[in-house]
Amino acid sequence: MRVILLFFVLFLSIHSFGQFDFKDNSRYNLKNLNRLDSIFGLQKGADFEFRLHTFGSYPPDVSTFILTVKDGAYKGRCFKMQDIDSNRYDWVEIVVDTANLKNLWDNILLNKVFSLPDFRKLAKQKKIDLNYRDGIGYTIEYFDRKKKNGALYYHCPVSMSTHYPNVKELEQMTNIIKLVYSYIGKGWKPC
Repeated sequence: MRVILLFFVLFLSIHSFGQFDFKDNSRYNLKNLNRLDSIFGLQKGADFEFRLHTFGSYPPDVSTFILTVKDGAYKGRCFKMQDIDSNRYDWVEIVVDTANLKNLWDNILLNKVFSLPDFRKLAKQKKIDLNYRDGIGYTIEYFDRKKKNGALYYHCPVSMSTHYPNVKELEQMTNIIKLVYSYIGKGWKPC
């Protein structure tokens, strides 16, 4: 009986925390979080946090989706730059459905988010033309309770994946972006 109980406890702990297992990638400077965090009083201390930042040359193309997990509870928030008046943009929160966030995360994991290389490294490996520049950039950042963090940047992976259809990492990043955008709704379309 003890063996069965021990196996059950071990299984639950592996399933609960194993899905957030990744290598620390602390060479990235994650200071860009501070402004958004301070404006909206975002809490720290989650067991895990995933962020998808969208950067465009025009302020309405700038947004951040945040998925956090604390004690097994999933929460999601989304923020976007919006026109406040004719000369000024500022961050506003976009209300998103918080149901099915675990399902969203499970689908992101299917696209190997923790093993995707950064775009520059991928471009060098797969001989992707870095002069092909149009559209929007995406940064994914993730953190866990052990103070490990990781980040990666991709420039316009959706259109890049049409030019380089045999590069599965571009397809995986595209899928992650489409999953988040589909979850957010609001008619957002990734570049």
